[in-house]
Amino acid sequence: MVFIKREIENYLKTASEQFSAVVLTGARQVGKSTLTQKIFPKYNYVSLDEIDTRNFAINDPRGFLNHYSYPLIIDEIQEVPELLNYVKKIIDERRDETGLFIITGSQQFSLMAGVQETLAGRAAILDLHCFSIHELNIKAKKDWAYYVEKGFYPELHQKKQIDKNLWYSSYIKTFLERDIKSNLQKNYLKHYEQFLNLIIARCSQELNYADISKDLGVDEKTIKTWVSFLERSQIIFLLAPYPKRIDKKQISKKSKIYFYDSGLVAHRLGYHTEEQIKNGPLSGALFENLVISEIHKRKQASQQSGYFYYFREKHGLEIDLIYENQLQQNIIEIKQSETPHIGMAKNLLKFNELVDNVKNIFLISPRKENFEQKEVKFRYFKDFFDLKELTND
Repeated sequence: MVFIKREIENYLKTASEQFSAVVLTGARQVGKSTLTQKIFPKYNYVSLDEIDTRNFAINDPRGFLNHYSYPLIIDEIQEVPELLNYVKKIIDERRDETGLFIITGSQQFSLMAGVQETLAGRAAILDLHCFSIHELNIKAKKDWAYYVEKGFYPELHQKKQIDKNLWYSSYIKTFLERDIKSNLQKNYLKHYEQFLNLIIARCSQELNYADISKDLGVDEKTIKTWVSFLERSQIIFLLAPYPKRIDKKQISKKSKIYFYDSGLVAHRLGYHTEEQIKNGPLSGALFENLVISEIHKRKQASQQSGYFYYFREKHGLEIDLIYENQLQQNIIEIKQSETPHIGMAKNLLKFNELVDNVKNIFLISPRKENFEQKEVKFRYFKDFFDLKELTND
């Protein structure tokens, strides 16, 4: 199996040199186990995913930790979160030592609350997502639909003969069975599968809890809890509305929903070829999801500061993405067209007139060249993901 270098590697190593423990979280199958064993080859390793090992940790946590020498990788900590209390005791007894533990887990439900409460000040917390386009490092200028069709989970790229559609179907089933089922009332499991389909169909759109509640016949509070399940499991992320008032405009206060892996969305929509992805009724939403998820993954992996928002007001003025960093704003429009033109940037130019401190104005598209017109920087989507223009002064 070919190991693909992850952008977070240097930060993970640095954190292990500064903290007693490092907690690496992420969705299932994003490569946490592979990455930690690869870059910490001298560490001992134990996985709580194995039932005998898990029972040992549950029934005799002190004996379990005394059984292994340090430094130690503890994989899948969400299976026995109570173990964190005993890890804390070891760390407190050896406060001058760094890199004692590398702990991985699916960031879900009660896990992060337990980590933050138990290991506060003792552990660095980092997130690992599925691959980014930057990490895949495919030199050819592939069409955007190529990346969506391939998906971004490591196994889809490291196992050449894998049946992608079977893999995604199994992934969703495993997610439902292992991460969701135990947190749902039994009579809600069927509703949750329907909820997943509704959420995926709303990719790159505002999240209207009332509409979903009405469609499913489930109360809004429950819908919000289910969205939280997906968010904490790092399947989705939410893009907040722009928080500042602008010229007394009536601004949307709903969040927009995006998926870390655009391939998962395409699979669930039934788009199995590049042609279907490019020409399906939700192709524009898929391209927007691809661009925003890639920017989001790159920002987190490179530990960049700053905040992401979108802007929409009821009379039609809309900005797909606002990246605010050091009191400066980059405003970004995303268009699927391979023939982008200045007319597509009218909202960007209008927004620029209404706010201060706009650093850059970008229009991102699949056109395989970069150029500028008026104040607008037209960028090929793949070239844009190095983030240099967003972060350099």
